[in-house]
Amino acid sequence: MMQVCVLCGVEYAGLAIAGYQGLCPDHWTKDALREWDRINSARKHLVAGAPDTLTLSEWLGIVTSWRGLCALCQLNTYNSLAIWIPSSGLVAGNVAPLCRACYYHKEHSFLSAMDDVRAKLDIQHSLIAAK
Repeated sequence: MMQVCVLCGVEYAGLAIAGYQGLCPDHWTKDALREWDRINSARKHLVAGAPDTLTLSEWLGIVTSWRGLCALCQLNTYNSLAIWIPSSGLVAGNVAPLCRACYYHKEHSFLSAMDDVRAKLDIQHSLIAAK
């Protein structure tokens, strides 16, 4: 069965591995699969009825825009995908890459830093929507 790669748009003969459809052989890498898993793990924690439109290419763009660093401290490498406002869902304008420490603080209040990132996410979402 032919599929189209979610990253490059190239048509390829699909791999029959559950949960990983959508990546061509060129993009079937450890890094891409790890990020795909990160998105799918976040889906398990969505609030019922919340939007779920985040794509792998959008997430990779967000991570790149933060230079692979945590969106809050901008010192540590990120290792989690944080859904900023749970009811707003898993969408490009509502997710940020966080390090383990900042993810903990986000979940247990970190209001001023959260407001700073919210403003940056709004700008980022506007830029993505304009494309």
